[in-house]
Amino acid sequence: MIKAERSSTGQTGGGRRRGRARETEVGGPLVAEVGSQAIEIGGPPVWVVVAEVGEDRQRSTLRRRPVGAAGDGPRGPEVGVGGLVGAAGFRYTRPAMNLATTISDGVLAVTALSLARALLGRTTAPSRRLALQAAAAGFGLIGAAAVCGALRFAGVDRLVDLHKALTDAATAMSMPMIGAAALALTWPLEWRARGWLRWTVALAALHVGAVLAGATALAGLMVGAIGTIGVVIAGLRVFGGDRRAGALLLAGAVVTLIAGLAVGSEGELGPFARIDVFHYLLAVADVCLAGGLLRVSSER
Repeated sequence: MIKAERSSTGQTGGGRRRGRARETEVGGPLVAEVGSQAIEIGGPPVWVVVAEVGEDRQRSTLRRRPVGAAGDGPRGPEVGVGGLVGAAGFRYTRPAMNLATTISDGVLAVTALSLARALLGRTTAPSRRLALQAAAAGFGLIGAAAVCGALRFAGVDRLVDLHKALTDAATAMSMPMIGAAALALTWPLEWRARGWLRWTVALAALHVGAVLAGATALAGLMVGAIGTIGVVIAGLRVFGGDRRAGALLLAGAVVTLIAGLAVGSEGELGPFARIDVFHYLLAVADVCLAGGLLRVSSER
């Protein structure tokens, strides 16, 4: 949340008057004002500080405007997180560290990166090794985004943009890579290195196009669904021969769907923040998916 304060000595009521920005949940572009609609300091109203908070609750902009000016009237200088408000007497307070989300992102980071390492260390046939490497790249993307998120929620504000970029990339590419690897390991798909490179470049190009078009959420949902369907198909195919491997793949797909569609990352779920529940569920899903892939790769 944001606090903006201004202390001043005025003659209103014969004493000192102090304005404080009200803290509120993010519900729109205008979330806080100092004092009431105007602050009187020894006469006419002067400035009102307005706080604007982005959707991710981390990026913010503080601006000042004259009281009584239209909503689209002249604005004072704008500053980002960690900056100083460009109005004398005002100061900006950084948001406190989010310990719960730092921990949940850290757990996800350790889980995803450990699984990526396990997949890379598997000794198997060359074609299957390439599939495992593709899946490891997917888990690595998740781990990289989670590492950045853990640092961001620990208070490293400069990582906000990088965390968002890595999260979008992981959403767009991790599940399709894992789904393709599952299909390659359970069906007679002998993809060579060039085939995996083309698949990776296609996913990256699609993601870049979605970013440029401002449609990362929709594109991430679509390609994520394709990857999840691939895992489900692979799980059903292998279930008859290896129930444990099939169950692990199917469980990973189901938990991923629950995390993304039922839980999400905004708001609260009972006493817990949804983003924390999302992180823990995604870690469980990753364990199931990697376990299924490792088991399948060792039996073919």
